[in-house]
Amino acid sequence: MLQNPRFQPCLRAVRTGCFIDFCFHPAAGGGADVVAVIDAVQCHHPPRTADHPSEMRQVQAWHDHKNDDVLFEKEGVPKEWWSIEPRFFQPKVLGAIPATP
Repeated sequence: MLQNPRFQPCLRAVRTGCFIDFCFHPAAGGGADVVAVIDAVQCHHPPRTADHPSEMRQVQAWHDHKNDDVLFEKEGVPKEWWSIEPRFFQPKVLGAIPATP
């Protein structure tokens, strides 16, 4: 995937990690059998407070972090690949293999 010419503009655009995960499926062709996610572990961001800020904010301010979209547009990455919409936050199962105990 990292050498896929359709994915190269995404790699050139990404600075913070924002939006890159949304690009895998469409860059691979968008079919039902082009990407597999196999994961038995859920990931949760730790709570952020004034006493425990995000480490990302120490590297890059939030206002810069959330503006990666400008870089994706500049590289010509189709907006439907990375644009944040509610549909991106709902899992979409195109097929599955049952887990075995």
